[in-house]
Amino acid sequence: MSAGEAGSRLPRRVPHTGQVLRLDPTDMRYRTRPLIVRVERVRLDISTYYNGDWVWVEGAELGPDGGIVGRLQVLISVDALPG
Repeated sequence: MSAGEAGSRLPRRVPHTGQVLRLDPTDMRYRTRPLIVRVERVRLDISTYYNGDWVWVEGAELGPDGGIVGRLQVLISVDALPG
């Protein structure tokens, strides 16, 4: 692997569109509170920069009642994703 390819791997696990994830702050980068997100898009073009350990997701943030609170982009540890 050349220096330019270092860290350029697809994530080991990827969530599927429509999947609802319940995440703790330690499961994500740049977030300080828990999150419920429904996956709308997985950005593999960006995710390859994280050596397979993180996946970039765009989705709908859901409230406790399941209603949409807003849209967001979030960087999620693949270890937080179901098998």
